[in-house]
This record gives sequence, structure tokens and C-alpha cells, in this order.
Amino acid sequence: MMAAAIGQPCMKEVLQHRDRMRKLLVTLGCWGEVDSRKFAARLARGDVRCHDGTPLPLPLELQQRLLRECERLALVEQQLATLEKERLESLPESARERIDRLTRLSGIGGRWWLAAGTGAVLAAV
Repeated sequence: MMAAAIGQPCMKEVLQHRDRMRKLLVTLGCWGEVDSRKFAARLARGDVRCHDGTPLPLPLELQQRLLRECERLALVEQQLATLEKERLESLPESARERIDRLTRLSGIGGRWWLAAGTGAVLAAV
């Protein structure tokens, strides 16, 4: 249960970083999905575009702030991936096999079990 207790704040922090970046872009009249890796690459190249494809000239201060948010987001996503891996490795083999089967189903991702805890995984299968 320890990894689930730690993982939930990480998931929340990921959402908060993405939300901050989206809101900063909305102040300039743009909105859209902010994927950390893809968006960070476009931001570094100066190729940020609005939802309709028009180029978005970013003030230097805002570009630097968005780059810092992307760095923080990447760090939190890396920490969350490490927690998920540790959580998975700490589960009994039978639970890992069940999780493997469930994640192969369409529409079920790998993070739902981290927040649910071991008991919910065993009960759900």
C-alpha cells in the first residue's frame, strides 16, 4: 500500500503540471493537449502552434517558464514510472499475471492498479 500512497500524489502532480501549461497557453488564445515530450520538443524548437495550426510567438519569459514546467513534468513522470515498476515487482507472481492479462484488454491502462491497491487488484480478477 505504500507505493499506492506515494503514487497518487505523483499522478496528481502530473495533472497539475499539464494543467498549468495548458492555462499558460490559454492566456495567449491557444489550447490543446500538452504531452510533455512532444510539447517540450516543439517548445525547444520554437514550433508551438495553436489548435488551428497557426504559429504561436511566445514571449521569452513564457517560453522559459513552459520549458521549466516540461522539465518538472518529465521528472515526475519518471518518478511515477519507477514507483509503478517497484509496485508491480512487489506483488505476488499470481497478481502480476492477472495484471498482465488485464492490461492486454483494450481500454485498460497500467496505472489504475497503482491507485487501487493490491486488494482491489486481487478482488477485481
